[in-house]
Amino acid sequence: MNKNEIKIPHRPRKKKILWGKIVGFIFILLLLIGSIGYGAFKGYEYLIAKMNVPASAESQGMPVKLEEPIKVYKKEPLHQEDLAQPMYVLTLVKDTQKANELEGIYLVSLNKEQRLIDVIGIPLPSKIMSRDNKSAMPIYEAYRNGGIELTKAIVEDIFHIQIPYFVVFDRTSFEKTMKVLGDTELYVEGNFNQYDESGSDISLIQGVQKMDPYTTWSYFTYESSSESGIEQIQRQERLIKTLIHREYNRWPLTRMVDTGRFWDSLESNISSWDAMCFAFFSRNINESRITYYVLPGAVEQVDGKKYWTINPIDAQSIVGITVSQERN
Repeated sequence: MNKNEIKIPHRPRKKKILWGKIVGFIFILLLLIGSIGYGAFKGYEYLIAKMNVPASAESQGMPVKLEEPIKVYKKEPLHQEDLAQPMYVLTLVKDTQKANELEGIYLVSLNKEQRLIDVIGIPLPSKIMSRDNKSAMPIYEAYRNGGIELTKAIVEDIFHIQIPYFVVFDRTSFEKTMKVLGDTELYVEGNFNQYDESGSDISLIQGVQKMDPYTTWSYFTYESSSESGIEQIQRQERLIKTLIHREYNRWPLTRMVDTGRFWDSLESNISSWDAMCFAFFSRNINESRITYYVLPGAVEQVDGKKYWTINPIDAQSIVGITVSQERN
């Protein structure tokens, strides 16, 4: 090398920051931490229930109430086959203290491809005719008479669709879900007082109230003989809207973990993992894309009983909306 030549030092090249890999790593790490935390919480819950509750009841000479065992169903993959066919989920709320009488019936349409959710409330006194058309019963008695299979078959007949998925809450799983989600404020539109032989004592005062699991159950199940059935659905859907609106203000990963915390307490053929994944995916569904309906019909008196007579044409119109590809 010539002495007059000047040697220019090479500057080290800056390494490119791979943001995609970093974000992916952080997401996996958070998911792992959440899963470990969820497992630890479930173990803690189990130990507390196993060690404290029976001992406390027995020590006071009180009978230990045995809960109705949770039925185990074959899990079906939560999967949408095509754009035009949403995933239908029959969602029921039953009261075991009233011999499994239904307190809420909803057909939920989930469309991951179009990012849409439709919630159709079915009034509890909806009239269901026997096969020979000689007798009628309100739909809220369906689960008591034939369980999930009969109830699902009846709703499938109403809408002329196949419903592959179902979720069934009882009071225990309902209140556990509300406990996980936390208390919320709701405006109670009237003074609701009700007591019956099953021991359901409902006492709610008009005005804004902080709803804990017990008062939420009371509000959800309140019914009056002077109502047609539509009023109860409207109250329930208003409560559901309030809960969903609050969930949309929470971090999606928190929503996912919370779903896992309560899912095993209810009856469903959807696995906990699929439910948790959909809860996380729901971050992609704008809250304005969730639509609520009430099954159309009219009040009718049959043999001194008040029924909600379903309008079959309008029922088909609602189902048509759930498969429509024209909504923006």
